[in-house]
Amino acid sequence: MANLHRLHDFGTELLGATGCTFVLDGSWLSRTKYFITCDPANINHVFNANFHTFPKGPDFSEMFDILGDGIFNADDESWRSQRRKAQLLMVQPRFRAYVKRCCREKVENGLLPLLRRISEEGRTVDLQDVFLRLTFDITCNLVFGVDPVSLSPEFPTVPFAKAMDDAMVAILHRNIMPPSCWKLMRRFMLGRERSLANAWIVIDQFVQENIAKSKGRFISDGGDDLLSAYIQDSAATVNSSDKFLRDMTVNMMLAGRDTTGSALSWFFYLLCKNPRVEAKVLDEVRKPKETTAKGKELVYLHAALCESLRLYPPVPFESKEVATAEKMPSGEMVEPGMHILFSIYSMARMEGYGEKIASSSCRRGG
Repeated sequence: MANLHRLHDFGTELLGATGCTFVLDGSWLSRTKYFITCDPANINHVFNANFHTFPKGPDFSEMFDILGDGIFNADDESWRSQRRKAQLLMVQPRFRAYVKRCCREKVENGLLPLLRRISEEGRTVDLQDVFLRLTFDITCNLVFGVDPVSLSPEFPTVPFAKAMDDAMVAILHRNIMPPSCWKLMRRFMLGRERSLANAWIVIDQFVQENIAKSKGRFISDGGDDLLSAYIQDSAATVNSSDKFLRDMTVNMMLAGRDTTGSALSWFFYLLCKNPRVEAKVLDEVRKPKETTAKGKELVYLHAALCESLRLYPPVPFESKEVATAEKMPSGEMVEPGMHILFSIYSMARMEGYGEKIASSSCRRGG
């Protein structure tokens, strides 16, 4: 608890002192054993080589209950089916063109004028708030086909955005509290659990209103957004329930808004701390387009983004559950019922690991 304010760095120190892996007995309140690791061999074993024997598990789904049966909570065939469907719809030329148009218009008409005005007025702003508003507006456009215009000089409070923030804060607290504690708080609607319940109502209301609007647009001329694509696809096969559409859109909002906003925030923070890198990025960006080959420009910027993602991953840790007993590549045995926690943040800080991963990632194109 004393290191809660620096949880990821504290975890990195423990992992460094224990050889990148250790087993932790949970408190008497949780009675759960945790296998905590940042060893790339263990991570590859679980997420690639032996993926299907390490589910997220029911505890994960209960902790992230606001996401329903969406892809973040899904396991086995449900996860594979949702992943295939999302990939199929997202690679369609119509949707890809819509993504490009939405991003360009929001940057040109929203972000750049706002930053110019702030600069001219000499104001100080929270850049993370700016980037989260940027990605929130873009993601709302991509998912629902609506722009809430949260990125504006007035910095308005958008109920749906605030509800998403409140929900994520509550879930973070669930991750660091014994399950018996937050479940008791949920039962009696106390503290963060009350905030989560209120946020849930706002989120569901926003989503249902936009599902109804999107179905109305589909009857007339359809839309380019992801929700319209799912409705159109389901109309050609089996009609998807409003619950499926609700869970899908909430998961997509979380995936598109928070992760990208976090990545942009850390990237610009690191640029401010490394003026040499900033100068090289600016030099590359300012090069005339005719001097670079299509698809190969902004190589240094790409590498800088990869390094930023390595050092400050938007999802700093992952968790899985053990379904069957087996020996991990690091030599330890895991047993059914154990929870595996992977520290992606710590992996980038283990000597010899992070450099190899970053180099491999950039060679593969990120």
